[in-house]
Amino acid sequence: MPIRFQADADLNQIIVTAIVRRFAEIDFRTATAAGLAGINDADVLALTAHDGRVLVDTEKSFAARVSPQPGSGAPRTRRRPSRQPRRRRTAP
Repeated sequence: MPIRFQADADLNQIIVTAIVRRFAEIDFRTATAAGLAGINDADVLALTAHDGRVLVDTEKSFAARVSPQPGSGAPRTRRRPSRQPRRRRTAP
């Protein structure tokens, strides 16, 4: 079963468009297509889980505000902090 993604309304649309153009086989639904604009975070997560999708969001505070109910099918994940500082690109 392929992984299906759901973009949150706050996710930059350019990211979704670029992924879909580069990898046409990826099922990445936009927030607009799902009608997520103006819906609170808990309901977005519930709708996403109900549709069998993985929510993609860049808000750092999203996980802190939403606590999925046991058995909802929506796992709570955290982004692991980077162990090494990012290197700055230098001009050639």
